[in-house]
Amino acid sequence: GHRFRARCDTEVVIHAWEQWGTDCLARFNGMFAFALWDRNRQQVFLARDRLGVKPLFHATLADGTFLFASELKSLLLHPGLPRQLLPRAIEDYLTFGYVPEPDTIYGGIHKLEPGHLLLIDGTGRQAIRRYWDLDTSRFGTHRPPEADAEAELLQHLTDAVRRRLISEVPLGAFLSGGVDSSAVVAVMAGLMNESVKTCSIGFNDRDYDESLYAQQVARLYHTDHSERTVEVDDFGLLETLVGIYDEPYADSSAIPTYRVCEAARERVTVALSGDAGDENFAGYRRYRMFAAEESIRSII
Repeated sequence: GHRFRARCDTEVVIHAWEQWGTDCLARFNGMFAFALWDRNRQQVFLARDRLGVKPLFHATLADGTFLFASELKSLLLHPGLPRQLLPRAIEDYLTFGYVPEPDTIYGGIHKLEPGHLLLIDGTGRQAIRRYWDLDTSRFGTHRPPEADAEAELLQHLTDAVRRRLISEVPLGAFLSGGVDSSAVVAVMAGLMNESVKTCSIGFNDRDYDESLYAQQVARLYHTDHSERTVEVDDFGLLETLVGIYDEPYADSSAIPTYRVCEAARERVTVALSGDAGDENFAGYRRYRMFAAEESIRSII
């Protein structure tokens, strides 16, 4: 019974809220952060995607004014917002390399946590609650045959990539030559009718340069490949990155990530990437060491 006036996903959110209220979040697939004002119900509804891919910041001033934005710098434009640093956040940054949710580097500003929603009623009362958490009950002692696990993983990956190929703007992919981005590009090549536009960066130092692997993948899947070389001492971006991140963030790949985005933007508007594969599948050495320790602990 809902009448749609456009073809944008934003309108889907509005009608889903009308139909199911906060339960609409269980039906969404993908990454999002949004705020919705319902004049009839006199409610403000904010939500952040399950894994927190999209950011959402909020603050409440002493006079009850509620502020929200997708970037810290937007909130800091408000002259009444306190700017005291949060000592705990500084300690967390020095421990983890970033400031974990719900804190920010400022004491009066918070991040809405992944998988959480925030409701404000007509009286100004706020309620934050979790709407999703990872169900680990199926990760018990039962382990499916390896072939079945491989098939299920490939199906999930293919479904995820297929959904993200729905785009009204030029679309491509970052290609580092590693397992994660190569897998995404391989799936894209199998789903798309035209050549995948891929973009990668190389370094002028062989110890850091992996462009050869990206070139091999590009040749294998006949992608429309572009490449740019970055100096290993490319520090000219530091001031720019400080302005982008808004708070301390110790990402060693921040400069090359910016450069590959800069290069990709010349050809495409949306680019798929292989981020989080190493975290999910223990690809980094520290995760493999942790997994080995856990297997020993389980025996003990």
